[in-house]
Amino acid sequence: MASWIQQRQSLQGSNRTSLLCEEEVRNYRVAGDLFADLVGNRKVVDITEEDLVNFRAMLHRVPSLFGRGPYRAMTASEAIRKADGRSDRAVSLVEAKAAAGEIDPDNLRHELQSAKERRLAMKTINKHLDKIKGLLRWLAETKKVPINRDLLALKLRYGVKEFDRSARNDRDAFLNAELRELFASPAWSGCAGDHHRHRRGKHVVKDAKYWLPLMMAHQGLRLGEAAQLLTEDIVAVQFDEEHFAEWDIDVRSQTGVWARLRRFLPAGQDGSATFAIWCIKVMPDEEKGKRVKTGTSKRIVPIHPLLLELGFLDYHADQKVKGKIDLFPGLKSAKALRSGAKLGEWFGRYLEYVGMAREGLCLYSLRHSFDTHLLNRQIPEIQVSELMGHVQQGQTGSRYYKGASLARLVEAIASIDYRLHVGIIDDRLTLLPNE
Repeated sequence: MASWIQQRQSLQGSNRTSLLCEEEVRNYRVAGDLFADLVGNRKVVDITEEDLVNFRAMLHRVPSLFGRGPYRAMTASEAIRKADGRSDRAVSLVEAKAAAGEIDPDNLRHELQSAKERRLAMKTINKHLDKIKGLLRWLAETKKVPINRDLLALKLRYGVKEFDRSARNDRDAFLNAELRELFASPAWSGCAGDHHRHRRGKHVVKDAKYWLPLMMAHQGLRLGEAAQLLTEDIVAVQFDEEHFAEWDIDVRSQTGVWARLRRFLPAGQDGSATFAIWCIKVMPDEEKGKRVKTGTSKRIVPIHPLLLELGFLDYHADQKVKGKIDLFPGLKSAKALRSGAKLGEWFGRYLEYVGMAREGLCLYSLRHSFDTHLLNRQIPEIQVSELMGHVQQGQTGSRYYKGASLARLVEAIASIDYRLHVGIIDDRLTLLPNE
């Protein structure tokens, strides 16, 4: 490792600062020390695939504060033991509070996660893996050391998942008429109860099964994004009306989307109405177990006026009053691979119960409907990609485009109109059956 560091330094060039060189040198040395401590200080020709796989697994147990704070001057093995002990004690304390009824059961997962010591992030783990693999490759290619070729070909680092592009052909979009039929069915317009949503009745249960399909169809959220939302992710973004005037947007109009949104303006500190737009923040938070698919998935999406009119803010406020951390509690099962996976399975069964199942339709089809509907409304593709959290295409989109005005995104979202069957019952907008 020391020899490789020396060569890397000689190749840095005069344009690289000494600080950056020192940081890289430290990264190489730390990776070498970690491997020697966690796997063993072996000869490189004796390293096996199992050693590399074990190294990656052990890196997941190293505390994120390794080398600092309570883990200063410790080896990785010592730091792991101390972190495990701290986690066990903190988790036991949380479990005792839960048993005593001091913690909301729906918040228990978050409390347990917060109690555990934070470990190395994926990015840091990748950095250490790259240094070890780079060393082996340098020894094989430059020093002609007989390194096992299988080691060099072994994929260790974590990367963005490569999805089969043909998968989009396996999923269809709901037709507008099908969406009208879906949201007029019992789960949204009146069912027999929580466990009998496919049967006609007088109950409208406004929980995750009610809201998530509506959000995917009107907000373009991925199932995992919607299922991971926290109550703190629903925010009112403040605006200066002069900014809107720059884009020839009349927020005081008595008709259209802005008139619909004004009914939901939050009050300011003085009690008077402020001008703000209710939005959904789709942001990762490793501490709280929230992840996004790619970097471009991070975004702020305006809430469709229909969802506001159906009482989404009331649902959000109710969850906050109850002290819930998750906006939709219970969607992350300990055994589930993905957030919301169980809800996706329920939706598939529901389509069969109400006679709407056909090949290519699933919960994700609602997101396809969102995309298709916006493009048919002639919303610029660059804005559609932004709302859906897709990578911008082309030089202009990927390099120069810095995001649409949120006011334009509001108008794009509000353009979605599947002409669902709605009516006023008890002074509240309600989804109605086809009858």
